[in-house]
Amino acid sequence: MKHRTYFAVGLLLALAACSASGSIDEPKGDAGGPAENVVPADAGPIDDGGPTFDFDAERPLVCGDAGFCETKLPKSDLGLPLSLRSVFAVGSNDVWSVSAEGFVLHYDGASWTVEYRANHELYAIWATATSVWAGGEKGLLFHRNAAGEWSRVESGHVAPIRAIYGSTDSDVWFTRNDSALDYFDGATLTKRAVDVPGLRITTVFGRVGVGIYALGHVGGDLGDGGKILEEPHAFELSAGNVTTFNPSLPSRLGFVPVSGFVTTSVNPDRRIFMVGYERRSEVNPVTGEKQHVNMSASQE
Repeated sequence: MKHRTYFAVGLLLALAACSASGSIDEPKGDAGGPAENVVPADAGPIDDGGPTFDFDAERPLVCGDAGFCETKLPKSDLGLPLSLRSVFAVGSNDVWSVSAEGFVLHYDGASWTVEYRANHELYAIWATATSVWAGGEKGLLFHRNAAGEWSRVESGHVAPIRAIYGSTDSDVWFTRNDSALDYFDGATLTKRAVDVPGLRITTVFGRVGVGIYALGHVGGDLGDGGKILEEPHAFELSAGNVTTFNPSLPSRLGFVPVSGFVTTSVNPDRRIFMVGYERRSEVNPVTGEKQHVNMSASQE
């Protein structure tokens, strides 16, 4: 399966190169004369009797049986579909999203509009009825106040901001790319270090009325069967403080959490559900070199 993936990428690159150059070498015959089956430039369109398609025509939006309906997004400057990275809904008529093109988008229940544009890729967004935070590449962090005014907030680092979550406008958490989090108390943004050597925080998430949590991992040694014994960690975030959640979690070696969601269970052991992957070290059958392979996994 991996060999097919590599081949497909190579084919796409070759096609892109031809398109970018603006020309393709003319086919040559065996003796240097005109190639066979070449259609003259003035031959007009070919009608093979099959159906015709208008690729510029927009198809109607579709609603599924489960009640989810498609919505039309703005396009990039090149006229291409946007690559969304995160979506957060305050309500059915107040939805926010960010894209790899640096767009901040808003949905009012009827249509999407571009609210703000950054000059780098954006990864995360979180909002309330009166405040919006968007973060992305190179430590970029932007805030929209209750008056609808956008401003850049100095994060103090150049690591990507991949997740944002809060309970109120004065209780907001942000990931970095290390063993710390950033915290906004309604007035200032400060760093909150986590005392776990080698820790890398991967995400923050939560549920209104329940709590806010962060996940991360510490790199591990190579175990049996090529499994890399990563050490997962979970933390509860409250009033600017970071405390360990589920102290037994690090013993579940080999799991790398990257996202999660909060349940309504009163049992602390079932309060959060984590999604991530396991890493294994395998030998590439083509190159003979060792490589790390990620395998999807989940944990309660």
